[in-house]
Amino acid sequence: MNFNLHKVFSFKESFNNDDLKFFVKNGYVVYRGLYDKSKFTEAQKFLLNKYSILKKKFNSKKNKIDSWKLASEISESFENSSFSINMYKSGKLLEVLKKYLGPDICVFNKKCSYIIDPKFKNYSTKLSPHVDGWVGNSVEMLQVNTFITKADKLNSMIFYPGSHLYGLLPVKNRELDKKIKLNIKPIALDKIHEGDVLIFHPLILHGTKISNNNRNFRFSVGDRFKSFEKELTSQESSLGYKVLCAGPINHIKRIIGNDYLLPFRVLGGKAGISAINKDIYDYLD
Repeated sequence: MNFNLHKVFSFKESFNNDDLKFFVKNGYVVYRGLYDKSKFTEAQKFLLNKYSILKKKFNSKKNKIDSWKLASEISESFENSSFSINMYKSGKLLEVLKKYLGPDICVFNKKCSYIIDPKFKNYSTKLSPHVDGWVGNSVEMLQVNTFITKADKLNSMIFYPGSHLYGLLPVKNRELDKKIKLNIKPIALDKIHEGDVLIFHPLILHGTKISNNNRNFRFSVGDRFKSFEKELTSQESSLGYKVLCAGPINHIKRIIGNDYLLPFRVLGGKAGISAINKDIYDYLD
């Protein structure tokens, strides 16, 4: 099935799995309307306000601005706030992620803020074309970017559709080996709305779209999601993670109490779990 490479999927359109077909063929897919609007707005206000405060702080310094340090401060604040998890658990995001990863989903620590601000001189968290697998992301991980603001073909992201199907591309000095000729025309995502969710494969070649003609501010947050039942790479282990949801098999393990499935632990008593885990194991009364 052929799709427009700029196709944006609604939640209803995902029922027939056309979104999965698009992802398998092209290596990325964009969704609209996956978050509860009120929860997204709360997170959006938190992030943009944090950026506004830090922008003044960094811009007042005479030294060269460290764009990634500024972005890291925003990411860390957001990660440790209630707005982050509340946003991810709201709406339909987890239902979509379950189609890719199964019922046992975690989000890794150390999320990234990607900011393009044409009014802030010498500032940008732009990245040249690269593959996330180069830096340690496993092929069972999903990169998920949430656009906090709108984006267009002058300030969004570029993708090389289908490049993930070549496997792990050769790299030299953090860039694609110049000997490799992919013969794939990159595309820049266009007409992205605030709240849109971009999911892409860790092997796809992608980067930041920067144009001298861009006049628009762009802010997005990048996260890494995975089934916590899968083996972790060294990078994934070092990042650590937060569990967002657990499937019914893990619910049964939790009732029994541990992975050794000790017999009769709950015999004669109530089958339950620690109250601290109630938000994860929500199939239990």
